[in-house]
Order: sequence, then structure tokens, then C-alpha cells
Amino acid sequence: MKVADPTRQRDAIRHLKEFFRDTLLEQVNIAKSEGYAQARYDGLVGGGTRRKSKVGAPGTVRRELNTLVAAANHALKRERISKPIFVELPPEKRMGEDDEAPYFTQQELDSLIAAATGELKWFVQLCYLTGARRRSIENLTRAQVRWPQKRIILQQPGKRTTKKRQPIVPILKSMEEPLRELWDAGGDPRLFTCSDFYRPFKALCIDVGIDEGRAHAHVLRHTRATHLLQDGKTLYDVARLLGDTVRTVELVYGHHSHEHLAGNLEG
Repeated sequence: MKVADPTRQRDAIRHLKEFFRDTLLEQVNIAKSEGYAQARYDGLVGGGTRRKSKVGAPGTVRRELNTLVAAANHALKRERISKPIFVELPPEKRMGEDDEAPYFTQQELDSLIAAATGELKWFVQLCYLTGARRRSIENLTRAQVRWPQKRIILQQPGKRTTKKRQPIVPILKSMEEPLRELWDAGGDPRLFTCSDFYRPFKALCIDVGIDEGRAHAHVLRHTRATHLLQDGKTLYDVARLLGDTVRTVELVYGHHSHEHLAGNLEG
């Protein structure tokens, strides 16, 4: 069974409580949900210990209000409330239709790797080469690296499966150096001693002149997919690496594949 990311759920609950306070669940309606959305857009509610800005993006607000609806549906099923609630959700933004996935050029990627040192360098390389999400690489353990089979099991043993799939990825030759460096550095089960690269990576991006809007490790995942498609790799192969469906890869990154096709046809 797929479950929502627990960290995001906790953040959503905290933001909802901060705004609705003593409002009963049955009293939530379209007007109140619109008020919540506006408060998030204006930065009156939100933020946290790591994120200074309280401003919420439409996609985040949509997810938080869906958390509220899910709680109401559960309460209705348990007969804790007598009627369903109705909210106004911000329009769903679809990457690839409404916006292009951000990515780093090859020159920008090279600059990041050249400027990074120690574990941060290996983190950047592995995030890019595996196409994995930040937390999958941060929390990587020795048990997940299968040298004889030359593969990495990104899904941690015993961890609940969420919508964010964590596939099995091959250990490419280009991955061997960073993996070996981490492997030989210590004997702890975790490969990285740093447990959160959010701030170090953001600072690295700013240092090399990358705009703050792209100063996030998730952009390395977008970059990997983009570069592979620009190099002529198939949508299927990219989808296998990312753990996404071919349809999702086509929607989010497909224009890069079309650009390659156009180049071949023109040539």
C-alpha cells in the first residue's frame, strides 16, 4: 500500500492547526479553505526550522488541503462528524504541461562537482548518476550497496513504500569512485556521516552562481533525466532509472527527447 510522505504530513498538520486553531472539522467550508490558501500564499502561516520562508506554493497548499479532506473523510467513516466537508483546491500544476522541469547545464553540473569537497562531492555525483531523491542518497547504507550484483537497492529494508518510488539502480563505472570513497571512509552502516545535505548543497549552488530557485538537490534528478534524453537515451530507460512510469517521463521531460528526434531527422 502506498502512503504519503510522513514528513510532509507532519508539516501539513502543523500548518493546518496553526490556521484553523479551534475551528471544528465540520465547520470547514470553501470560504475557510480559500482563507487558508491565501494565508499560505501571504506567508502568514507555514515555515519551519529549516525553511525560513512561510510562503506556500499552490501545489503545497493543494496537498495540505487534501490532507485535511482525508482526515475529514476518515472522521466521517468513523461517525465522528455527520457530514463531509468541501474545500476549494488550488489548480493542480503539471510539470511538463504548465512548466519545464528545472535542470543544470553540463557546465553548471561540472562547476558544482569541481567546487564541492569531501562528502558533498560524492553526494552530488551519486544524486546525479542514480537520478535518486536527496533522502534516498543521504540515508544510503552499506546493506543497500550490492557490489557482487553491481546494483544499489534504494528502498531501505522495512521502510514503507510511498508514492515516491525507490528503484534498484545499476552501479555504473562512473559511480564506483564516489561509492568506494564512502565505503572505505568508515565502518558505520550509513555511508554518509552528514544526515542532511539541504543547506550544504544550497550554499554550494549559490557559491557557483546558480540561482536560488534551482538551488535544490532534486534538480540533480531532473538534470540526470534531461541529460540522458538529450543524449538520445530512450524514455523507457530513463523511466527505469528514475522509478517513474514512461508516461510521467514523457510528460515531464519528453520535449528533450523530441528535440533529439528533430536533430536526427534534420541531420
